[in-house]
Amino acid sequence: QKYAPVSPGAAAPLFEGSDYNGRFISLAQFRGKIVYLNFWASWCGACLRKMEFFDEFTPELQANGIEIINISIDQNPNSWESSLASHLFKGHHLLASSGTNRNVAQAYGVEAIPQYFIIGKNGLFEVKAPSSQPNDIRQKLLEISEK
Repeated sequence: QKYAPVSPGAAAPLFEGSDYNGRFISLAQFRGKIVYLNFWASWCGACLRKMEFFDEFTPELQANGIEIINISIDQNPNSWESSLASHLFKGHHLLASSGTNRNVAQAYGVEAIPQYFIIGKNGLFEVKAPSSQPNDIRQKLLEISEK
């Protein structure tokens, strides 16, 4: 029952907040696109390596209607900002605690990172890749985009 809210076919919890550049972002604005929702933190080496891989994939993914939203669970906004300033990762960037009304990571039941979700064009969760390797996730995203 704990995983039911994020099971394939369930509606993804809506969120909104200000991104790294101060622009308003909401999940609803990406309706009609596939969203790769990536939870990470500045202190998570595995997260940073995964985001580096996705930087390479970004042009191909965007050309196929796939948006990357990276949500940091950092408690200290300065750590988050510092990490983004030094790495210059592509995609959209939010701080989990910056969301209106609730913490985005809590809404998605994120307890460990790296953690990701795939949200389909219709706002429903899609089936994840068979492994958490960046190339497998990329392939799964491209398969979903062909539906």
